[in-house]
Amino acid sequence: MRILYLHNIDISSEQANLIQVFSMCKAFSQLGNEVILSIPGYEVSPNKKIINQDGFKILLRKQNPYLGKFNKYLCKFQIRRVIKNIKPDLLYLRSPLLLSQTINSQLPIIMELHNNKLHLGYKILDNHWEKLIKKCVRDKSIKLIVCISKALTEYWIQKGIPRKSIITEHDGIDIEKFTNDVGKQKAREMLGISTQKSVITYLGRLYEDRRIDDIIALAKSFKDTSFYVVGGPNDQAKKYHTLAIEDGIDNISFIGQIPHKDTPKYLFASDILLALWSKDVPTINFCSPLKVFEYMASGRTIVAYGFPTIREVLNNKKNALLVEPESIEELKNAVDYALKEDVSFLGRNARNDVFENYSWIDRAKRILENIKCE
Repeated sequence: MRILYLHNIDISSEQANLIQVFSMCKAFSQLGNEVILSIPGYEVSPNKKIINQDGFKILLRKQNPYLGKFNKYLCKFQIRRVIKNIKPDLLYLRSPLLLSQTINSQLPIIMELHNNKLHLGYKILDNHWEKLIKKCVRDKSIKLIVCISKALTEYWIQKGIPRKSIITEHDGIDIEKFTNDVGKQKAREMLGISTQKSVITYLGRLYEDRRIDDIIALAKSFKDTSFYVVGGPNDQAKKYHTLAIEDGIDNISFIGQIPHKDTPKYLFASDILLALWSKDVPTINFCSPLKVFEYMASGRTIVAYGFPTIREVLNNKKNALLVEPESIEELKNAVDYALKEDVSFLGRNARNDVFENYSWIDRAKRILENIKCE
């Protein structure tokens, strides 16, 4: 089958959004399908218009650098040309805007949803796209809705999507990247991290709603432990580094943005991995964070704020330590417990869970099987 995955995030992005899309395209191709991913790129030359990557092809759509975010609203004819040239058997979408631009293609569509809000800025667009999705499900142009959490699936069922037309598929991992656990000592040697102290790591974005201040507070409480915060934006990393220094905290390092392929090293080098969010994260009630599955795959102890969607995957004292969201005292107690007690079984259980249930290729297989069973 020839699958055309249409997306509107620029190829230069480091967002987890694009990492997930690349991973799914690779998984679909590993199942024997011909996969073409069409995404925008600001610097598109004739010899770089098509890129071969991990078994699938990336077809770049040229963007006008002066139009910025408006490019995605003005690419309807580009999209039509891509579909005409590729002649796919199936369209895979994550954006309702792209749905509106492909609705007349007469091709079967799989629509993946990551939030209850389809447009965070304008209510009128949110309502319009919700109506469009429901119409496309009714007339069978959308063959399947894929939601990334059970909470999100139930939300859309309550909104009128038939249960038979929707499935839950959490995010996942690329098994190949985590099969070989290099061990803590070797990983630390590769990164230049001391092997004499326990290491606690946070991997992810450093936005205001990610509770980075809580990590600084932990570092202040556990001075004999090394803390590593890996992720960007880099200006945020510099800001938090300055705050820590001003508070006299010298056992926390802000690494900044790194290539995604290098993240397993930091995970394998760690004793404890922190998964923190706040109630202010717009998607917290419906999300399926990519880093949770990568944390699980590393086999290290996870300490997380136990929001409901996180509890769909992580189970307290079975494969992680979960605490009341935004409770710094409970967080400190859990970290103290994980440092003093042998809780290595939590990491082993998490690694087994993710390898058995959350690989990208298994996710892709289940999605396509639901199309065949229609």
